[in-house]
Amino acid sequence: MDYVAGQPLDAWIAGQKPSIEGVLRLFMRICEAVSAAHLHGVIHRDLKPGNIQIDPDGEPHILDFGVAKMATAADASTMTVTGQFVGSLLGLRRNRPRLYLGRSTCGRMSTRWA
Repeated sequence: MDYVAGQPLDAWIAGQKPSIEGVLRLFMRICEAVSAAHLHGVIHRDLKPGNIQIDPDGEPHILDFGVAKMATAADASTMTVTGQFVGSLLGLRRNRPRLYLGRSTCGRMSTRWA
């Protein structure tokens, strides 16, 4: 794996304080990178700010594919299993407090757009 100079996404945003438009442009680049991985059958499964490095040119790089999985047609029904935990606990606590506390995470609107 190549070394990528830069900062994790959250630190970069805190330091650079980009405009909303800048954050959205960066988010679109991150989505393009994730989409490219998905098109090649790679599912990251631990995507969080600490696994997105922003280089000195402002380009995002997705890191740490340690728990990634290759998706196949046979995997489609078992990629995510109810009750299965994949990823890091720190990311779960920070990004999904309702799930960590055992509360429902799905509201009416979340299932509509999922």
